[in-house]
Amino acid sequence: MRRRVVACVAVVGVVVGGVLLGGCGAADKAEKAGEDAVEKSIADAAKKQSDDVEDVEVDSEAGTITIEGKDGTLVLGEDLPLPEGFPTTLPLPEGGHTVNAVAGEDGAFEVSMFVTDPDLRAHEQRIRAGLDADGYAVGATRDEVLDGVPQRVVPATGHRTTVEVRLGVAVGRATVHYSVTPRG
Repeated sequence: MRRRVVACVAVVGVVVGGVLLGGCGAADKAEKAGEDAVEKSIADAAKKQSDDVEDVEVDSEAGTITIEGKDGTLVLGEDLPLPEGFPTTLPLPEGGHTVNAVAGEDGAFEVSMFVTDPDLRAHEQRIRAGLDADGYAVGATRDEVLDGVPQRVVPATGHRTTVEVRLGVAVGRATVHYSVTPRG
């Protein structure tokens, strides 16, 4: 036990000494050390959730977390751009939204966004109407619970894709999630 404590104190001493000796770069070194610690914590948590996680990158300047896995790459952040190739035929929520999670691989997309207007029924009606107007075959809305979160799901097919638009509340905010998969 004592050996572990001495080893930890030595490591902390080296890290603190390195930061202090850095002079002008001390803030940069401290930020990098903090970013590395956050990255490791996120990677550990993500790997506990799924064996598919291969790498985690935290970019504090961009405010993003990128999780790479066997099935693709997930980017988390605030006000992200829609992924390249995301179908322009899909109606997006009106009244303001910010994209906060994006995954896209081989024509399949997962995009989550927070919406400003908390009236999810109004979003559902507008999105259903937009899908119909853009030539999608829209199915009946169904209620589901995913990981304990109640959601309304609007399924649609068209433009060689299958789409599910999920409307719900996550972390206290109204959300709309698009799941798009290519059809043969």
